[in-house]
Amino acid sequence: MIRTLATTSVYSCLASVSTVLLVLVVACGGHEIGRTVDVSVTVDLPESIPPGSPLDIGYTWTPNSGFSPPADDFKVFVNIVDPDGNIVEQDDHFPVVPTSQWRAGQPFTYRHLIYSDPGLRVDQLSFYVGLYDDEGKVGTMYEGRFQERPLVHTMLIRTDDQGGRPGYLEGFTEEEVLLTSHDAYTRQWRWMGSRGLVQFRNPRGPATLHLRALSPVDFVGGNQSVSIKMGGREIDWFTRTDSSSYLLYFDVPDEELGDGDWVELTIEVDKVFVPAQVTEGSTDTRELGLQVFWMYLLAH
Repeated sequence: MIRTLATTSVYSCLASVSTVLLVLVVACGGHEIGRTVDVSVTVDLPESIPPGSPLDIGYTWTPNSGFSPPADDFKVFVNIVDPDGNIVEQDDHFPVVPTSQWRAGQPFTYRHLIYSDPGLRVDQLSFYVGLYDDEGKVGTMYEGRFQERPLVHTMLIRTDDQGGRPGYLEGFTEEEVLLTSHDAYTRQWRWMGSRGLVQFRNPRGPATLHLRALSPVDFVGGNQSVSIKMGGREIDWFTRTDSSSYLLYFDVPDEELGDGDWVELTIEVDKVFVPAQVTEGSTDTRELGLQVFWMYLLAH
């Protein structure tokens, strides 16, 4: 149910002992919460992660006894904030079940996978989760009171943990960076030739390979086929027909991982280009096949 909390003057706050504590806090604390929705949220996240790890966030929304379905659907906001108070990532989305279909006493859970800036260097992240619409945020119930922007989780970043980040063994250039890029996900990369070999710490169980890359179709002509192999066996392949960046993920069966501490993965492409042969004035004679922005092997 959406409702508006009654406003109270400073004088009545001081004079009326019987005033509800929530109204005292809201009216005398300097920030008045207008609309409220009697619903609570919890998130399923680990206490800590390695840097650069994808975030598999579980959301559980619980409409409480005072909840009535709104006429219009609310959207979920998720602010991920660094220790300096900067919003470094967001995950605004409509929940799987629209809020107009929520019913009191019927919680539901869904998951969202989001990606953090691979160049982000912080030791802690805070997660603020709530609801909003075109008119702004609404108060939701958290820790016994309505809040417009509740802090629902704090996560430590294990800065010394390599986690699922790769070691580039063969076939890749040194990292290149375009500091003026506004896209945090594509401002740094390594070029691969026709074949590249990377190494990951063995997750010792089923895992998913996440790959953000670009196939230079504009230069190689027509299309490009990409094959991903582990232990000599192809685990997946795909074909690209344009030169836009993409984010794909592939399941890695645990039987392919072996018993060692490290596992190796091979990426192969069927076409490469030489910049000096396709770009006027270029003296770059490298054979380039795939622009790799980021990879991560995420254990299930």
